[in-house]
Amino acid sequence: MTARDRETAQLLLVTNHYILSAKRLIARDKLILERTIQEVTDETDPARLGRAELFLAHLASASTRLCTVCEKYYKLFPRSYRFSYKARQKRRKSGVTRESIINEMAANLQDHIHFLLRDNVGHMEDAAEIAKDRWDVLRQLTLVQVLESLFAANMKIKGRLL
Repeated sequence: MTARDRETAQLLLVTNHYILSAKRLIARDKLILERTIQEVTDETDPARLGRAELFLAHLASASTRLCTVCEKYYKLFPRSYRFSYKARQKRRKSGVTRESIINEMAANLQDHIHFLLRDNVGHMEDAAEIAKDRWDVLRQLTLVQVLESLFAANMKIKGRLL
């Protein structure tokens, strides 16, 4: 087994750990899954980490690992939604509309959810078009949609590598 293969196996193992941690967390309170990301963030208490926030943190951690795998094996997986933007300006490429990007991300959530979650946690471009478009997709998603999409992404990625 090469070092690259060992690293990939470890990334996938840690991804599974975070997804299972998120599932165990919600086993006590399934109603969390009905909430949207917008609702969770609107109700954030800076002095306390709530169960829904911890759930999202676990999924974001899993997403970070999946993104690393996809970037290592970029020829096997769909490109990140970020390729619809000019890298330096963080603005949409000419001829690419806001609606087309949002519709593409929403229609193919399993291909984008890990990139969306990872990039949202990074807060790298809060005022840029890319952040606004990403938030417009994420904010309306229920936590069950996020979990199901991330699980599907994980299975798809593992299926192509194993």
